[in-house]
Amino acid sequence: MEADSVDSASSPSSSGSGVKLCRVCGKDLAGHRRVKDSLGYICVACVKAEKKHETAGTVPCAECKRRLKPSGLVPWRNTMICRSCLKDHEEINRFKTPPPSLANHDAYQRYRLLILLGVLVVLAVIMVLSQMGIIGGKLPDNLSPADRDAATRQSTESHK
Repeated sequence: MEADSVDSASSPSSSGSGVKLCRVCGKDLAGHRRVKDSLGYICVACVKAEKKHETAGTVPCAECKRRLKPSGLVPWRNTMICRSCLKDHEEINRFKTPPPSLANHDAYQRYRLLILLGVLVVLAVIMVLSQMGIIGGKLPDNLSPADRDAATRQSTESHK
């Protein structure tokens, strides 16, 4: 039961001309703590008893804490939640992207590794051919420094 307001009478003059009786047990509530709702006044003990009666035989949802009969809860990831929380989870999961397939990921990694190995082999072949003088125009060792500079200038000008 949800109460609209809690009255606490501190003096006999605050009780006014109307008699304030508990609508459940009939106790006179003048000068005592009480709860007022649309049906009248209720003493605090009766409010507690009504709340206990309302929650009897119910179990709280693990997420929203709403109290339901045990048959109203459904299992979800080792907990019992209400159907509205389950629908929320299903709605959220509908928009999630699936995790990547491990088999596709491994195949892609192997493909990338083969490409890198191919590039490495091509670079190694270029280095070996350059060292052998087949490509890159290796200059002879018996050239003077002036001839070496002239040959270097000539090769850079022809590449431009």
